[in-house]
Amino acid sequence: MMNYKVGISIGLLKVKFLGVFILILCNPIFIWPVLKIIGPLFALFFLGLIFIRGRVSAKKLLLALFIFQILILYKYLQGASYFGVLYFSFVVALIVLVQNDTLIESFLVFKYILSIVVGFGIFVWLIHLLAGNSYHLFMGYLPDEYVLNQLKVETGARYGLYPLSTRIVYDSLAGFYRFQSVFDEPGYLGTVSALVIAASRGSLKEWTNKVIFLGGVLSLSLAFYILMFLYYILFFLKEPVKFIKVSVFVFLLAFSISFSPLGQFIIENYLVDRIAFEDGDLAGNNRSNDYLNDSFDYFFSEASFQEMLFGLPHFEGKGSSSIKQIPVTVGFAGVSIIILMYLMLAGSYLSRPSFYSAIFILIYFISAFQRPSIADPVYLFIFIAGLLYSETRKLPRRNDFSGGIGSDGSLV
Repeated sequence: MMNYKVGISIGLLKVKFLGVFILILCNPIFIWPVLKIIGPLFALFFLGLIFIRGRVSAKKLLLALFIFQILILYKYLQGASYFGVLYFSFVVALIVLVQNDTLIESFLVFKYILSIVVGFGIFVWLIHLLAGNSYHLFMGYLPDEYVLNQLKVETGARYGLYPLSTRIVYDSLAGFYRFQSVFDEPGYLGTVSALVIAASRGSLKEWTNKVIFLGGVLSLSLAFYILMFLYYILFFLKEPVKFIKVSVFVFLLAFSISFSPLGQFIIENYLVDRIAFEDGDLAGNNRSNDYLNDSFDYFFSEASFQEMLFGLPHFEGKGSSSIKQIPVTVGFAGVSIIILMYLMLAGSYLSRPSFYSAIFILIYFISAFQRPSIADPVYLFIFIAGLLYSETRKLPRRNDFSGGIGSDGSLV
């Protein structure tokens, strides 16, 4: 009996701890001052949890070692520090070692925690909007030296802090601003929200999904809107009646919002103007600057054999965040490595391909258009969990994550 209780506690701890760890890997603003300490500590503690009363199959161990090695090569080509190379590769290898059912439950824990954080942030945002003033609940600014992207500091951006929420402050504290929860920018929240919803089969029945979806909407992230638009068009091809219902709902919502001055401002400046095409590109695409575009063109037209193989040695991607950075920084060798890694993961976790897993994979790689961090642990976790979750015929319903733990610490 004592062993059974120990198995239950360790099994639950693995599930909940990994869910919390994934949120930590999203780099919420409140961990920035201790980012270099808390990440490795969580990773080492989780390593202990994996091997305490846990079973690691030879297949998973070999896959983890393989992913660890190729990620070291990829991160090295990307120009990461030695610490960054080892840390990111090690964390992804730990995720691969986890049992599949534990990964699914940890994904639910991550969604649960994320929805609570985003939900409280939405409450703060709503207070500011209704009051027309962002001074309410204001807790001061994050010191500039803690800001991860110092380019934002140089351009005059500051991070105003609120309970479970933050915003980038430029000239004033206005009542309306793009929602970003506890993350460094609205676009990050929008991208993560879209991928989480896509990994959940697009379902909005659970309250956690509703809150995360609303957070993505309020972020006014162009990536979120495009990804969700594409996802639901593909998803509802199987269920046209639902597609018509959702289309009517979205139309009526947009129509009603457009009657208010604020609604007109949002639609015109954050949606209509940003989806217009200028010189063959979206006007709202702020992920690629002139320096990156010139480097990208040079890479495919004038680069030497060595540069094409390993990337441009003196490239600096400041102010850009686009998939164009991948070939420019790591060359065709790095591109081959990242493709190989995803093929290995898909082959290992995609046991019975389905319509849901197919559209999830499509949306996942479309989202990579505006993020070069395709090999970061958070996105790889969402990719793996999304494959497993999309193929699960009977999705877990419980939100308390209690029970269902065997005596060996594994989920049953």
